[in-house]
Amino acid sequence: MKLRYLLFGLMVCALWSCSDDDEAFNSGLTPAAFRFEPITGGAIMYYQMPNDPEVTGLYVRYNDAFGKPVTRSASTANDSLLLTGFNEAVSNVSAKVYLQRRDRSESQPIEVTFSTKDSGPVDFLKNVEVLSNWEGFTVRYSTPDYTEGLVNVFYLGVDPQTGAPDTVLISSFTLEEAAMDETINFKVKQTVDKPTVIIRTEDFRGNRIGEKTFDGVEFLEQTLLDPSTFKFYCEATIYQDDDYRQTDPRFLFDGDLIGESCFDFGGVATFAAGPNACGPDPFPMYIDMQGNRITAGIRMYHCLFNSMSDQGLQWFGAYGDSSMMPCDVTLYAAKDDGDDTPMKEKNMDELDWKRVSSFFQDPDLANGARWCPWTFPNHGFDGFASVEDMRANGPEFMEMVVSAAGQGDGYRYLKIVVNDCFNIIPEEDWGPFGNEPHVITLHELEVYTKKE
Repeated sequence: MKLRYLLFGLMVCALWSCSDDDEAFNSGLTPAAFRFEPITGGAIMYYQMPNDPEVTGLYVRYNDAFGKPVTRSASTANDSLLLTGFNEAVSNVSAKVYLQRRDRSESQPIEVTFSTKDSGPVDFLKNVEVLSNWEGFTVRYSTPDYTEGLVNVFYLGVDPQTGAPDTVLISSFTLEEAAMDETINFKVKQTVDKPTVIIRTEDFRGNRIGEKTFDGVEFLEQTLLDPSTFKFYCEATIYQDDDYRQTDPRFLFDGDLIGESCFDFGGVATFAAGPNACGPDPFPMYIDMQGNRITAGIRMYHCLFNSMSDQGLQWFGAYGDSSMMPCDVTLYAAKDDGDDTPMKEKNMDELDWKRVSSFFQDPDLANGARWCPWTFPNHGFDGFASVEDMRANGPEFMEMVVSAAGQGDGYRYLKIVVNDCFNIIPEEDWGPFGNEPHVITLHELEVYTKKE
């Protein structure tokens, strides 16, 4: 009796299996119907669907670099499909292609193989460099097309909680397609003598891909360049209103980083320029260091919002609000051309400019996360009432670091281009503020060079 039931069960399983096979239709395609192109971290599969109106798409099933099953799908509207999930370059990856009909039935599998190239994180680790830079280091790299992934940058320092040696995370950034010699500059706040820098990469599924260590990275020392040794020129008109505002360029180089001079003047003593000092096709600002110098970068400060007088408040409300604070700036540099013609008489466009640094924050970034949080009207009408309060807050500035690598004997000219400024938050609470004339305001401008 038991044998009879066993034989019956086997017959049912066999019939069920035959039923599944009957549902899988024959697509009529062979592996030759598919062409594969290896790319970063995977491959592109090119295909041509059969002339069958009932076929609506296809699936490709394979295992990724970690042995996990992957299913990728495409429709008849396309002729290619991206296959991803790989790290180091591999050859002859086995895959199965299934066509699908409107009734959701699948074809019999078509056996194919494909090859891949190194993924973005793997390629990144093969070419990344860590170079000495000002009070920190520069990460230089390039990545190919279709690059995705995450990079975590550490250095061997001290745990701020315990005081014990530890691996300190300094930054994380995502990998995208990058040109040759893409650079990111990092400054280290801790005092560390030639630390070890560790770079780890991950994919977007949380898998660690690899790690690379750089020992004994030397930090370079920078120094503030005396303003008497360089010249400044702004192509935009310098805003002037001597009744209660002073916006002369001299305030950019007087050493006042927070706006103390406003109290001395009894109004506002800062720098403003426009129209068209920012935005589309803006007028740049230039610095001539009178000869090539190894350049470390620049810092731009703003005048902390203060309410020391009605006139001062009128300034901030009309011309010093957050819509005049740069949020997107590009820094260019050019070498000595041997021509000492004053900048305002010189065709500066003829210089061989190189993009050496940039700064960007979203124009709608929350006020507290901006480089200049103490800006009208984002703190209401209650500005700093005294110099002591301003000193307690400290200066607020943006910094653009110029990589020391590849400078040679340095640069003579710097060009500062303000591409955009912040938006006022929240605009509905303060009325229709705006910056249609594209005016900018700054309070101090510092240039840093190599310490001799």
